[in-house]
Amino acid sequence: MSDKRSPDHIFNVLQKKTVDGTFVPGTKLPSERRLSEEYNVSRTTVREAINRLEQLGLVTSVPKSGTYANDFKTDASLDLLIYIMRSGEPVSSETLVSLVEFRRLAELYAVRKAMNCISREDIVLIRGFVGAMKENAGSPEVLSEMDFRIHFSFAAIAKNLVIQLMFNSFKPVYRYYTDYFYTLDGASAAAIRLHERLLDALTSEDAEYAVYAMERVLVYGENRLKEALGISEKTTMVAIPDNGK
Repeated sequence: MSDKRSPDHIFNVLQKKTVDGTFVPGTKLPSERRLSEEYNVSRTTVREAINRLEQLGLVTSVPKSGTYANDFKTDASLDLLIYIMRSGEPVSSETLVSLVEFRRLAELYAVRKAMNCISREDIVLIRGFVGAMKENAGSPEVLSEMDFRIHFSFAAIAKNLVIQLMFNSFKPVYRYYTDYFYTLDGASAAAIRLHERLLDALTSEDAEYAVYAMERVLVYGENRLKEALGISEKTTMVAIPDNGK
C-alpha cells in the first residue's frame, strides 16, 4: 500500500489531475503551501512532486509567479508515455488504441525493411521462438515472452535503433497486455497459426506476404483485446480484469 504522504503519491495525484484536465492547460496550479495543506505533506514533498511534473513537460514553473499546467499533448515528452505505461495503472482507451496503431505502423515498416537483409540464421531464430510457442501453448507467460521476442527480432534485423528502443521502453505494457491476451479463449491457437504463416512467408522470401502476414497477426491481437476489454468510443479507462476474467 502506497504512503499517501510520499512524494511518489503526491506526484501520481497531481500527474493524473494534469493529464485528465482537472488542471486546465494554461491555468495556475494551487500554491505549494495550499497543496501541502490539502494533502497534509511538507512543502518539500510538494516541490519534489512538481519538479517531476516539470521534467515530464506537464507543468511549467515561472519564478515569482507560480506553476502552470501545460497541454500534455503538445508539451509533454515520450517520457510521460513511458511513465504511464510502466505505472501499472489503467490507461485511457485513447492511449491504448494510439499505442497499438503506432506499433502496427512501426512493425510493418520493420518487416518490410528486414526482408531486404534477413538471413537464414535470423529465420532459424524466429522459427525457434514460434516452436517454443507451440510447445508451451498452455502457458500465457511463455507465449507472451516468445511473442515479444519474435516481434522485437524484426526491429533488430531491420537495424532500426528507434524502433528497438521503443520496444524496450514499452516491454512492460507489451507484456501486460499480451499476458492477458494469451488467456483469452482460442487466442493462443489462433496466434500460433498466424505466426506460422508469418514464418512461411519468411522461408519463401516473400516480402509482400510477410508484411501481410504480420498485419494479420497484429490486427487479430488488436481486435481480440478491444473486444475483451470492452473498448469503444465511449470507453475512458482500460484496466485488465483480475485473473484474466
